[in-house]
Amino acid sequence: MMGRSTRRRTTATAAAAAAACAALVTFAGTGIQPACATPLRYEDAYHPSVKEAMQAMKQNEFELLQEKAGNTKCDFENIVSEDCCGIDTEEQGQWYTQNKALNCRIAGADFKYIYAPNVSDPTTFVEAEAKAGDVILGAGGDSTFAPALLRPSCYFGLGCGEGEFCLVDVQVPQNPWAGGPQGQTPDPYGICQDAEYIARAKEGGDFKKTYELFCGNMPPDPAFQIGVVDYAYNPYNDNPIYSKCVAYKKENEPCLPNLSYGSKYGPVFNYRSNDLPFDPYSQGFVCAPGLKCTSKDAYLPNTCIPESADESTHFDTDVKVVRKENESCEGDSANPKYVCGDGLVCTPSAVYVWPNTCVKPRPKDICYYGPWWNSNACPKVEAPDTAGLDWNQSIEAMKRFIVLFPSDLAGPGDASYWCPEQDSSRPALKDQITKSQDILYNILEALFPMDLFPGETLPTKEELLQSVIGDEFIGITENCGRNVEQILDSNSAEGKLLASDLALAAQFGSQPNQVWSLLHFMTFNLPEKITQDQVTASQAMSTYLSQGFWCTDCRSLYTKIIDVVTGPPSVATGQAQADYWWLAHNIASEHVAATVGGHPFVYNINDQQKIPGSGRYSGKEVRSIQNNFYLPYEDAEAMWRVIPYDGGKEGGSDGSGGDQDGSDGSSDGSDGSSSDSIIGDIREGIQARLESIRERIDARLGDIRG
Repeated sequence: MMGRSTRRRTTATAAAAAAACAALVTFAGTGIQPACATPLRYEDAYHPSVKEAMQAMKQNEFELLQEKAGNTKCDFENIVSEDCCGIDTEEQGQWYTQNKALNCRIAGADFKYIYAPNVSDPTTFVEAEAKAGDVILGAGGDSTFAPALLRPSCYFGLGCGEGEFCLVDVQVPQNPWAGGPQGQTPDPYGICQDAEYIARAKEGGDFKKTYELFCGNMPPDPAFQIGVVDYAYNPYNDNPIYSKCVAYKKENEPCLPNLSYGSKYGPVFNYRSNDLPFDPYSQGFVCAPGLKCTSKDAYLPNTCIPESADESTHFDTDVKVVRKENESCEGDSANPKYVCGDGLVCTPSAVYVWPNTCVKPRPKDICYYGPWWNSNACPKVEAPDTAGLDWNQSIEAMKRFIVLFPSDLAGPGDASYWCPEQDSSRPALKDQITKSQDILYNILEALFPMDLFPGETLPTKEELLQSVIGDEFIGITENCGRNVEQILDSNSAEGKLLASDLALAAQFGSQPNQVWSLLHFMTFNLPEKITQDQVTASQAMSTYLSQGFWCTDCRSLYTKIIDVVTGPPSVATGQAQADYWWLAHNIASEHVAATVGGHPFVYNINDQQKIPGSGRYSGKEVRSIQNNFYLPYEDAEAMWRVIPYDGGKEGGSDGSGGDQDGSDGSSDGSDGSSSDSIIGDIREGIQARLESIRERIDARLGDIRG
């Protein structure tokens, strides 16, 4: 059965919860700090009333999670500690990013900031001192640190530390990641366009320093920033060069042969001379001076050994050799001599971003929290001992799947996604959106294992879309006959209902773990022999992620994967398709924000940058808050395959014999738990919460005007 939860207009619980949205801890005079649900740039473009409703929804969601976990430490009437940021567990390195309404981060520097600590008064701010290395409230941004840690561009003569070299890539499209002269990453969707901060920064003093810390390398915006920061010419903005300091690989660590920075002739990159690609976003795979990289003909290929060693005999042994974390191993061997120690697993060579390496495995049945996406709805957390998805979880995942569309064009929280004909500036937008929905539904029809759900019927495309946006939206807008933006602007009861519907739709566009969960569930449960249509559908889905995923950075990073792995194979077996998606997701997981803490331009996996300051995390390496990326095949199969094949595992798609991923995500891992019961609870409090907020703000404005 499909459908939307009924919305109760007012309840005592909802009224009490309503205040929490107002007290969002925020860098702002608006009372609303955009969260990282769809990365910030897209959510920030939503209508103000939709963003307000989203904040209410997120706060309500987190209160329910806190209650379910029995966490009584957080007092939303007096938000003063990190206890309100999330539930601190060993498995979640970035636990403090869980509460998407509060936007907590680790301070990347010392600075002064403001936030609203009292849920009953969202317009009164207090000043506070952020101490580098501590968890702070309300910082927000696309990085797990606020401000993002410096990643100096060594190309501009800034040099590198001991044990590092300058990794240079050319012809890289420019963006703000690590784009400042000293490697700063701006926060253009947080305080840099916040009127409250700009006003204080213009007065000079500590808040001018804070503004420069976050925004000093942004181009001046006439509407906000003239007179705030003294801008200097930044050659990086005019030069298609990307560079960063990267640690050399040590003895026994993985490397790429014919990749050198130590030659008297300078850097030598023979890109295609080996089976593994060069990836400038990752570690570089360059052996330290005094070491060399073994060739693919060595017993243990792609491994740093002393320059004086003979690779043909260096690994001769009659006994098992136990390897440490980050040391090379035999990921493709059925009977390896070089094995990983306790608590470690060996990645296969197909995981080219970290090949044949001993790593700590990603835990099963978990979705990681991080600064970009909302991972609070995770089906494998709800049912960790059950393979696959149940019917309700499948429906919830389908709702996210059907609204996959580039959010830089129109996100599911935009009125223009649902009523594109009202956008006269883009006459072809409606056809684009309709075509994308048709493609996604055709893929769903081809791949979804309906045989696991006797008696159920796959919802139609129209039913799925209506369950996302709701009957009220369709009715109030008279099927898009009335202007949606005007209704939202009216601040009327109808406008509030539309804002609530769009906020929930936006939430559906902020949970890629649901999409990955559905993909793995579908492909791990394909028949042993599949049709050509199903092969094509799997390949088309890979192409769609490259071209139609919500976020631009995510699309570009996934496209890099398929450039190397070449997409799902043309092999007509279910196993080959499951293998590909397992592999692709493991590779994606190596560099997503939920793993590394932000964009891979700024943070590497296994990042050894030291966290500055004297706070809780200061002195630790960034990798101490990073999450493990690699999910072994056996764990992925246990998570997703409902009925095992009779004949055992078939041949894989790339010769890895069963090492191909399906774990995390551009996100985060899996999904489903916010099925209608939880979504209904979340929606119940939204209207009363918004009404309470508006009443308090109107009253305060009345006092000011009086």
